[in-house]
Amino acid sequence: MIDVGQFRRSHTFPEAWAIPAHCLPGRIAVVMDEPIEGIVIVNKEPCTGVVIDSHCEGIDIGDRVIVFPEHGLQMDYRDADWIPRGADVRFYGVHVPASDSVIAVLN
Repeated sequence: MIDVGQFRRSHTFPEAWAIPAHCLPGRIAVVMDEPIEGIVIVNKEPCTGVVIDSHCEGIDIGDRVIVFPEHGLQMDYRDADWIPRGADVRFYGVHVPASDSVIAVLN
């Protein structure tokens, strides 16, 4: 089990995130972390996260992305035993195309 607090501080992809399934084409899975100060989008609150699975061109596992959190299908430890307690995992490309939900990939 990983330390979610340490994960959020490091913004790196831990090897422990081995999900038992893979995203379908056009979808990505993101473990959310804290919003970036200074990024403001009218009527929206973007958040950042690290991609833990991707089936979208140009978005790779381990990328840190800015997303609209409300677009993602949210899951936590109660939904899947591979998600550590305290982690917020969201799947994009389910309700809204992932390309409309992912604002940017951070370097």
